[in-house]
Amino acid sequence: MAWRARAQALVCVSCLLPGIALAEPSEPAPFEPPTTFPFPTAFWLATQAIPSPALVLDQERVYFGLAWQLTPLLYSWSANNKVLGLRAFVVEPNLRYGGSLEFYASPEVLFLEHTSVILRPGLRAYFPLLEHGEMLSSSLGVSFQEVAGTSAVAGEVGVYGLFGILGLQLSHALSPSARAATMATLRLRYF
Repeated sequence: MAWRARAQALVCVSCLLPGIALAEPSEPAPFEPPTTFPFPTAFWLATQAIPSPALVLDQERVYFGLAWQLTPLLYSWSANNKVLGLRAFVVEPNLRYGGSLEFYASPEVLFLEHTSVILRPGLRAYFPLLEHGEMLSSSLGVSFQEVAGTSAVAGEVGVYGLFGILGLQLSHALSPSARAATMATLRLRYF
């Protein structure tokens, strides 16, 4: 009986030995530079044309507005080392909402007594809250606005869900004489 167990062990070892002997020592993977910027596509351009609706509180009256957003530059601190953390214009949602800092420009049309078209530049930081920001994230920001000849700096907070597609941003101008002092925007973002 003992010789049978030894024979079986010898057969098992002889079957495994060629695989072990032929195995090459593993070499570290060569360094590959992080990937580059993604490029705009026709679909991306079409989704950027969809405005986000806004409610504007101006001198105790509520008005309607439309807002868009351009992101000329974003740095994501949540990107892994195989992905470049810098983005220009086209930003994947997981990089934005997983933790990032962006410079943005928001063209807006405000339907006050007279229609006002403004461009609000700003700086915003995103922080993940749930599932690396894919299910829920928040933001803090600051922007500059000039509405009907009145300039002001505005502070902003936001919360986003559904992979960043749907969000709510509240901004408030810090100057007591600012026009369009408070704005609530239902942000619709696709990329």
